Formats: sequence, structure tokens, C-alpha cells
Amino acid sequence: MTHAKIPVHLDLDFRSPTKATLINGKERIRLTPLPMNGETYRFEWPLQALSIEFKIIDKKIVGEFIRHHKTPIQRYRLSGEWGKRDLFPQSMKKSQLIKKAYRLELGEEKTSSLLTIQTYGKKFTANIQTPTGDYRFISGIVDGSNLVGASFDGVYNYLFLASISGNKIAGSLLNQSQTLFTGEETFETSLNQQSDQLSSEKLSFSFSSVDGKKVSLDDKAYLNKPVIIQFFGSWCPNCIDETQFLIPWFKQNQKRGIEIIAISYERAPSENEGKLLLKKVLKKLKPNYPILVGSLNSSESPKDHFPSLTQFHAFPTTLFLDRNHRVIYQHSGFSGPAAGEAFTLWKTKFAELTDRLIGDKK
Repeated sequence: MTHAKIPVHLDLDFRSPTKATLINGKERIRLTPLPMNGETYRFEWPLQALSIEFKIIDKKIVGEFIRHHKTPIQRYRLSGEWGKRDLFPQSMKKSQLIKKAYRLELGEEKTSSLLTIQTYGKKFTANIQTPTGDYRFISGIVDGSNLVGASFDGVYNYLFLASISGNKIAGSLLNQSQTLFTGEETFETSLNQQSDQLSSEKLSFSFSSVDGKKVSLDDKAYLNKPVIIQFFGSWCPNCIDETQFLIPWFKQNQKRGIEIIAISYERAPSENEGKLLLKKVLKKLKPNYPILVGSLNSSESPKDHFPSLTQFHAFPTTLFLDRNHRVIYQHSGFSGPAAGEAFTLWKTKFAELTDRLIGDKK
């Protein structure tokens, strides 16, 4: 990456078949093995259009991290030491106990965000919530009043540097660019989603699945039923987090008379590649509700298909429709399991919204 060398923990198991697991804080991503190219090992991400290729030379890894969905394809140097488990050298300085939250101004736009930090001895985990999602899993070490950490899941890839002085914090996120932040300690544990809104717009639409099956909101399966609409993209980790929340929820609650429809907006270089990416996601996640095609190659966005949704802010966006298919609530973004309390609070709010829809409570 341009501004930083981002540490990655890759666990390799050479027992046949060769396995590779990306360890990103509390997250484990099992990569899919591809046929070797001579002495070059090749693995791809289970969902996104990402891969790594490398050789092992004198117990060192030399290769590339590749982002196939970019035009042109982006390649980054990948290097590593065999058997090295600590991503960061640990200092012997006494570390102050940190289990706090900080209200941040993030980046040039000074986006109001919330940083939560929890230490475990000299190690820490953290998460940054924004008005439309979260930065997922951050982990690293505590060195006195300094924090050095990173996140690497293939999409959210950055080095995290911060320094604490009294009740204030300052730092940066480094990858291809540098994002500075400053903040003060707060007792908040969750950031209010600023883009939540009420509406009364009635929706009607028709899209096709990746296999060409047309689905309409006017179909018999959805008549007189509340429906959740999810604007989704396989390139979006927060969308994947939301989908992994919705699948088990829907399994338990569909019998109550509610439906879910997802509409995917891919960002592939071509429609054919977008179709392959979406099929890959369907095969891996096995959603129990339809994921329809909005766009396969960034040619269109939800604003093009739903011009009445003037306040579309981010992926994912979730619409809650009553039995008459009027939008009663719109939620932008998704703060997943890495966001801790924010995720717990959203699950509670989600249950309240869906109970209201199913019961027609006013």
C-alpha cells in the first residue's frame, strides 16, 4: 500500500489439500485454494474478487495481493516471514489500562465517528463506527500511551496508529491514503445512525435473479405481507455482515408472515464478471431469500431505480415496508459484530421494527 506496510497474519496448512486462513483480529477468513502455477501458491477470497499468489523462498513468502475487481487490476507486493506470529514487536513499557470510547472527527470531512477500544494485557481490539457502518476488526498492541494496530480482510486494509493524552486521542489510518482523526473520551457505546429516516413512499418494482428469474414486489408471495428490502453488494463487507445476520433471522421468522428481498449492485469491470461474483456469493452464503440484480458493473445505482429515495447514503441500505409496501423506515449502513454494543442495539431495534410490521402495531 502507498502510505503503509500493512501486517497480515496468514495461517498455512500444507497437508493435502493446502489450506490458508487469514486471521484478522477475531475474524477468520478461510481462503479458497486455486491450482498452483508451478511453485506459486494461489488462493482466492471466498466472496470478493481478491486473491494472493506467492512462492516460499528460504522460509520467506514473496508474492502479490491482487484486487481483480478494479480497472485496471491492482497488484500489491506481499512478503512475509515463515513462523513469525506477532504482527507487531512488543515493548516492555508498562501499559495504561484502556477500555474506553472516543468521539472522533474522522478525515478531511471531520465525519463524526466513534472509536471503541478494549485492552487485553498489552494487546487491544478496537472498532470505528461511522454514521453508515463500521471499520470492522482492528487489533494490535499497546505501547505505553500509544496504540499500533491493523486490519486486513482484503477490503478494509489499513494500519492504525494512535496516541492517547489525558482524555484526548489523535491518530491516523494508513493504506493507499492517510486518514487523520482526533477525538475526546466519551461514555457513549454506540453511534446514532444519522441517516435513519421515516418515509411513506409506496414501492413497486421488478428485477431478475442472476439466473434470469423475474421477481416482482407485486407477486403473490409478497401480497399483503411486510417486506424488508436490502440494497447489497458483494464488494461490501458491511453488506456481507448484514446478510449473515438476516439469513438466520429470516429462517426463524419467515413463518410469521414477513419476506426479504435483496437487490445487488455489483462493481465488477464487466457484466459477466459481476454475474460470476454474485454467483460466488450465492454459493457461499446460501441465502434463503432472493438476491436480485440491480446492476452488475456499476452502470446503475439504487438512486436510478428508486428516484424517490433521495436520501440514499451508503451500502447496505435497508428498507422496511408495511403490508401495503409503503416504506415506513429506511436504515443506512450496518455496524456488525465487530461494533460490539452498536450491533447489539441494532438487533434490538431491528426486532422492534419487524414486530411492528408483522403485528401492524401503530
